[in-house]
Amino acid sequence: MNRIKTQNILPPSIKSLNEMISDICDLVSFLKKEIKIDISSDRDFVQSYERDWSNMPGYADAVARPINSVECAILLYLFSKSDIPITISAGKTNLTGSATPESGLLISTELMTSPKSKINIESKTVKVPIGEILENVRERILSETNNKLYYPVDPTSRKDARVGGTISCNASGFIPGEKGATRYWVESLSVLLVNGQLIKAKRGEYVSEKGRFFIDGKEIILPNYNRPNIKNASGPYTVDGTEMDFVDIIIGSEGIFGMIVDCELRLDDLSKNHLDLFIPFESESKAIDFYYYIDSLMKDKNFDIKALEYFGYNCQDYMNNREYLFEDKNKVGIYMQVPIFDKKIENIAEDWMILIENSNCNIDSSKVLLLNEPENWKKFFEARHSIPVNALEKTI
Repeated sequence: MNRIKTQNILPPSIKSLNEMISDICDLVSFLKKEIKIDISSDRDFVQSYERDWSNMPGYADAVARPINSVECAILLYLFSKSDIPITISAGKTNLTGSATPESGLLISTELMTSPKSKINIESKTVKVPIGEILENVRERILSETNNKLYYPVDPTSRKDARVGGTISCNASGFIPGEKGATRYWVESLSVLLVNGQLIKAKRGEYVSEKGRFFIDGKEIILPNYNRPNIKNASGPYTVDGTEMDFVDIIIGSEGIFGMIVDCELRLDDLSKNHLDLFIPFESESKAIDFYYYIDSLMKDKNFDIKALEYFGYNCQDYMNNREYLFEDKNKVGIYMQVPIFDKKIENIAEDWMILIENSNCNIDSSKVLLLNEPENWKKFFEARHSIPVNALEKTI
């Protein structure tokens, strides 16, 4: 079904305003005094929201911090009617500049943390407030399910990123393939359009026909450029020869189609243990050969790999503990995580060392790091997570 009906959640008093307020200062004053929304045009306060991790310079006239969907609807409706630009910002951890305002109003989701996450163990889903920090949600899921279920998406910025922001940019982490990106794990979304109308969509509920949706009778033609056939965060999803779920057009769209105000995410079973390996290679071409070797093993022998991440030689310029992982600046590496459900880690490690030696990728098995050893994991974790931090510092 490609015909979508929106819901009106705007208070009647807002819809019935006799005259739109066109001046941003007057709007800020009205919303603060009459509606009691947390909004400010104080320069010292606003300036702290004008840059995200891309470090691109920005400017905003005001910052609003709504606490629920109704306040968001009011903000979108009034500012759009007054032709004032709106930028949506979450944890500001993105590197694309999408949370960098050029003018007008910035809406921060940082106070949208209610109600608390609600886990359904039977359906393996969780309803999450979009303003929650991702890592807090991940830890709560583990705690409340006794380490039986987890949310797999783990971008480097997970300790700072907010859930709504990770959906907006289709954040991804260690896991290879489509399961590594947020899109795979989103079950439903609630989205506010710029006119303040709400769309609630469960995956499979609204699917395009001939590359089109109709929202309240208005035809919406979807983008149809070709997407790369790899895990990517290349922007708005496209029909690309097939029809599209409405949920997918919102994921990764960086807020240009609407504001996410509610979400439900799918969870996965958690393996009790993992084998973690860091494998150095003499060149990028050998690392690519190893990738195809592993891909064939996964298809032929039904292996399951939870994470596969490539480290090019350029990343060494931004990495702490570089010398611990690489012998020289020309080498590259791959991190790999293999789930262990009912076997001993020693046996799995031995099996994988044999597979690595049989790869014909000129791997020196004595240089392969077993990251399950605490000191190795500590050094690797510090190295991996230092890369974006050091890169950011170098751009300032």
